Amino acid sequence: MNRGAKIIIFLLFLLVVLSLALSTYSIWQLLIFREQAMALQQRLQDVQQVAAETVSRAIRELEAFDQVSIEHTVQINEQIPVRAVVPFQENMRVPIQATIPISEELSTTVAIEISQLNLSIPLDITLPLVLEVPVDITVPIDIDRQVPVSTTVPIRLEVPFVVNLSETGLARYVELLKQELKALEQVLSVAP
Repeated sequence: MNRGAKIIIFLLFLLVVLSLALSTYSIWQLLIFREQAMALQQRLQDVQQVAAETVSRAIRELEAFDQVSIEHTVQINEQIPVRAVVPFQENMRVPIQATIPISEELSTTVAIEISQLNLSIPLDITLPLVLEVPVDITVPIDIDRQVPVSTTVPIRLEVPFVVNLSETGLARYVELLKQELKALEQVLSVAP
């Protein structure tokens, strides 16, 4: 065999070895890629399962929303000014029973007339007056007045209240959220 044929055979052998090495390296890289893809697929399945469980739990918790209520007590400690005019009308009969003592001295001038002499004599006299006057009357009293009232009324209260969340505007949004979560749950259950 001549020298050119030996070189060509050597070159062909070298190309076959190089091709074999490249094929082995490519297969090895494909196996590594396949292993990584399988690990990634397992992770995706784990994430999908966790997501599906989380969505299912969220739906169950939203189902219980109808029974949720908020209880709170409001403390009221205020001073409320009150200004008003109160009409006041009353008709009363007041009985009065009493004895009124009167002890006075009356000074007066008395004219004494003597008709035979056609004479009039003025005489200054003081008369003691001692009396007890009985009083037994009923006095009507009519009261018709406008009474102005201006005051401040302190108010201290504890007012408890309960709000059922199902009776608020939140109920509609919770229902929309449940529908969207159920659609997501169906998507997660179908996905590979």
